[in-house]
Amino acid sequence: MWPAADLPDRAEAALDRAERALEAHRRRYAEGLLLPLRARLLHTPGEPADVARAAAEKDRDRSGERRSHL
Repeated sequence: MWPAADLPDRAEAALDRAERALEAHRRRYAEGLLLPLRARLLHTPGEPADVARAAAEKDRDRSGERRSHL
């Protein structure tokens, strides 16, 4: 909701909290949602497309390693 509301700072903070929760509870199944959201957040006006593309490719590779098939 935060990216749709054009509030990237709040979106980033929410993703940071979600990632900390994943680590704290050792539940990786939600990672398949968080990683693409993080890459999408990087693709904001003023940010080079290569940065978002690199994040998405890294997430795709991680997904393959963990067999979560993003």
